[in-house]
Amino acid sequence: MLFIYLRLPYRRQLRVVDPETAALVDGAIGRIALDFDAKLRKSEVKALFSIAETEGCAFLRAAEALRSLAATLEALGPRLHGYTLIIDRSEREAADALEGLDRLWLGLPEDGAWVTSAALARLGSFLRSSGQGGNIKRIVGFSLADPILPPEWKAPVPDPGLIDAAVSIMEAMRQRKEGAEILLALGPGEAPGALIEAALRRLSPDRTSILRGGPGTILTPLAPFFAFPPPDPEDFGQAAQAARGVAAGLCRHHHGPALLAAYGSHLRTRLGMWDRGEAEGPAWIVFEDLDRFSEEGLSILSALLEKREENRSSRAPLILATAGALPKELPGRLLRSLAVPPFPFKEMAESATKAALAIGRPTMGPILAGAAKGEAFRLGLALRIAWTVHQAEKLVNGVEMETAALMALAIEGLSAEFGGWLRALAISEDLLDDAAYDEFLSAAGYDRGIRPLMASSMASLGLVLDEGRPRLAHAGLQEWIEATKGDFESIDRAFAAELAKLYAKKRISPSLALYRLLVAKDPAEKARTAFLLDALAADMTQGPSILGEKPSTSDSPIEGCIPLFRAWTGSSGRDAALALDDLATSLGGASPSSLDSAMLSFARSVDDFSRGVERSDASSIRNALMRFHDFGAQRAEAKAHRLLGLAALSNGQIQEAADYLSNAEELASSIPEGMESFFSSLAAAGAAFVLGDMRHSGLWIERAETVARSSFRPDWALGSAFAAARLDFELGRYGAAVGTFEGIVKKAGELGNEEARERAMFWAVRAASWSGTSTRSRALLSSRPDDAEASWFLAEIAAWEGDWDQAALLADRACASIPARAWRPIDALSWNSGFDLLEGPCLGLWPSNSYLADQTAAFASYVHAMAESDPARIEELTARSREGRLAAFHPQAHLYDWLAYLACETLESPPFDPATLLSRAWKALQTRTLRIEDAALKTQFLEGNRWNREIVSAARARRLI
Repeated sequence: MLFIYLRLPYRRQLRVVDPETAALVDGAIGRIALDFDAKLRKSEVKALFSIAETEGCAFLRAAEALRSLAATLEALGPRLHGYTLIIDRSEREAADALEGLDRLWLGLPEDGAWVTSAALARLGSFLRSSGQGGNIKRIVGFSLADPILPPEWKAPVPDPGLIDAAVSIMEAMRQRKEGAEILLALGPGEAPGALIEAALRRLSPDRTSILRGGPGTILTPLAPFFAFPPPDPEDFGQAAQAARGVAAGLCRHHHGPALLAAYGSHLRTRLGMWDRGEAEGPAWIVFEDLDRFSEEGLSILSALLEKREENRSSRAPLILATAGALPKELPGRLLRSLAVPPFPFKEMAESATKAALAIGRPTMGPILAGAAKGEAFRLGLALRIAWTVHQAEKLVNGVEMETAALMALAIEGLSAEFGGWLRALAISEDLLDDAAYDEFLSAAGYDRGIRPLMASSMASLGLVLDEGRPRLAHAGLQEWIEATKGDFESIDRAFAAELAKLYAKKRISPSLALYRLLVAKDPAEKARTAFLLDALAADMTQGPSILGEKPSTSDSPIEGCIPLFRAWTGSSGRDAALALDDLATSLGGASPSSLDSAMLSFARSVDDFSRGVERSDASSIRNALMRFHDFGAQRAEAKAHRLLGLAALSNGQIQEAADYLSNAEELASSIPEGMESFFSSLAAAGAAFVLGDMRHSGLWIERAETVARSSFRPDWALGSAFAAARLDFELGRYGAAVGTFEGIVKKAGELGNEEARERAMFWAVRAASWSGTSTRSRALLSSRPDDAEASWFLAEIAAWEGDWDQAALLADRACASIPARAWRPIDALSWNSGFDLLEGPCLGLWPSNSYLADQTAAFASYVHAMAESDPARIEELTARSREGRLAAFHPQAHLYDWLAYLACETLESPPFDPATLLSRAWKALQTRTLRIEDAALKTQFLEGNRWNREIVSAARARRLI
């Protein structure tokens, strides 16, 4: 244990005669204990700070806490009437240590700061002492407070003429009232960045109006833009939280290109607001080190530049600086360009000579100049190495050293804590937001009290940008950090622990990349299994989290995980079948109660649903659900709930299905898991729709829309929008439906989703025709004679116009074009029919129960009855309405009797009493409205929907109402 003993004589009197100074002392004691995470015991005149040696950076924290105390007390000077500080190292308890330090204090010749020999043995590199022999020595200085580089040495600056040229260009850019002015500083080495830095210092000395963007050392997709203001969480939802810093790199699979596009759109919007003066913005926008940008970052930057070139009223001038050639991804119409050569050799040689004199080693001048190779950054590193006696001889061949090797030597000349701090920055800077970053550093031992020392020292070497939250400033550091990661295992463990906390708080998505970090932290098999299932589900269904690597279970406690998820996510029925075979083979004789066996039966159930195989036995799904719940695999558990809901839907248990689907969505949203939440919401919307509960159906569709937006899944957004338009259509809001369908046509075209575009186009024509606009172009529907819905909707238009022969011909073509039930993953949207999103999972999951086939066959019977006056066709309709599978909740149960009524009304001797058919249709329609509690919504449904309105009108005429 390390102890810092503080004694302030006359402190009791100080409280009386100078309470202000006493308060300053008390505040400093408390603050220092907090900043350095030290336990504090204090009495009237004494205070004892305790720091456990087993904690991170214990000796550095103790030395810095002592230095902070000494500096504070020294500043108060004679107002204190003296003070004593003693730092000691002992295995005794605090009370015993305090008693021993009291005795030690009695023997001191004078006040001041002292160190015991026991403490000096471990703290010698952090402080300097004087005195010979004995168990205690006076502290005369703190090594880490010494400057990293000689104070009298000044780094070379770019040619003043170049600075003048840059300032002149930048002044002109600032004065310009129109046009997207862009300055490109090109050159080798560090010179472009140094030039821009010098020019900005002259133009904006307070630096309050400069916005900087540059890549981090871990090139996450958003790394170049972390200096920019983050998106508003209300607009960007869950994905924005990731974009704001919480594991953006580890979560990249969860959002993918859509998140990049959305974040780029946010930046373009923000720049546009600044340019138009709609929001307070920076005077300068600077992108540095373009040669280190990721491909994703360059693509976003390229889009930003293109947008600014189109905008002729930009207000914030933009500067690009790169040490290499202009990346080809960027647009070439840059208005200003400034070539920046490396520092002249003569100037560098003079700086090297002055540097050698500053450290008292004049013969090192030529060696320093050679090591610098024309770069001020390398010269600073070489100077630091030369100033460290035991490292100086390594500079003899400095001219041949790569920059990374120079950095390594400079860092190794410092205490090990500096290297650990750099690693902590490297692995967290693009992955943790400020709050998580603070927790992580404190857990690793880098408490707030020692961070300023680290930041200022590393900034003086050019290794860190010490503006706000420190960030690594040089790409070459990554090589050293990766090479030495084995030396800082405690840093990695602390980082894994922080990620585990974020995952537990549901602020970070699972992935195999995250699993690799956490598995060493939590060796408990059950916890590993639960997390592995979630990680595999994320990687297999949403893309790999480790670029270039396929999901692997080489360190998995579950042998069958990969085949399981291949069976869930296969690209074809054949792929899924092979995956199931692999899974069954790998499990062999697994116990029926094991997790492996449960996964196999569950995978088979998923495959059955994907194939449309009728199964009424849901016991295997329930068994898997229990196993997933036992292991805490929430994503798999949510999927099992959804599958049970789909099973109930297929068996006509609509209310039970709605409960399962609600459970699935609730569990998925609590994780949160976008995919399960979206598909559960959409299925629940279908269940409510079939039950006639239009209000709740609309609410579930809104939930699906929210999840699609927050997950940045434009394909899901198309599906939820289509469902919303379908609901509008059912309620007779044809104008709104047309607008939504046409919006889908446009968006799907932009996304290249031809299936969704075509389906929305067909339904837009149908909605227009139902509203009475039958003159709308039929060419769109006629272009696909092989599509069942297109032919059916054409038949409807012909029927509205009274062309029964043409309607019958088209209806027959529609019936002949019903698509065969293809293998389809349950995690995919189907665009084979406009009914697949709502009614399909409820009434048309199996080939023997096609909702589209029911609809087209019923309409064909109707138009043939009208065209041919054939009673047999009317009997087909009445038989259809009496089928057991068309229960009272069937959305079109009332329509079949209504169509039979219309046909009977045209015959002199109808096969059925028209009044009876109308009564049945009206009662079925009333049944459909039982769950519509809102009076206005019920009126809309009855009077807005074209068929419903006609049924109501006829019922009134027959005095059924």
